[in-house]
Amino acid sequence: TTVKMFINNVDVTAQTTLTPSSATAGSIELNYTLSGALADGQYTVIVNGTSSLPGGGELTATEIFTKDTVAPVVVINSIADSDGDGYPEAQETLTLAYTVTDANPIRVWIDQASSTTFPSSNLVYGVAQGNAVGNRNVVVYAVDAAGNVGQSAQFHIYNNYLAYINE
Repeated sequence: TTVKMFINNVDVTAQTTLTPSSATAGSIELNYTLSGALADGQYTVIVNGTSSLPGGGELTATEIFTKDTVAPVVVINSIADSDGDGYPEAQETLTLAYTVTDANPIRVWIDQASSTTFPSSNLVYGVAQGNAVGNRNVVVYAVDAAGNVGQSAQFHIYNNYLAYINE
């Protein structure tokens, strides 16, 4: 039995350990930890080999993946409020202009308001999307294809700007 492993067309067989599950099972564990963790990026892994077991022959398997450990960066560029007083308030409709920086963004959201438009767009955040009564600090979140979650700087939503009390 012979096995070779390639990562992005580089033969890394010498940096792997090969452990047969048994002398007759026909499966192996191929471990590439001798060189440490892979850096973020796109990878094509090809494993090929020949088996001396009956019915074995030559086999090849290919996996393509992206390693991403960096969370999206979320920036709120502006907030427009529906009553036009310049203060984001509970129960009014807010239009949040955002920019998300990430190689593979999937979704940006606050409560039930969400978008899949990147890198920049608007979120409409009103009562139907969760802008309920109460003074509070909130953030906008974004998630990427690897499941990394980033968030914006927090901003304050006033219960009623004219009678604001920080509770």
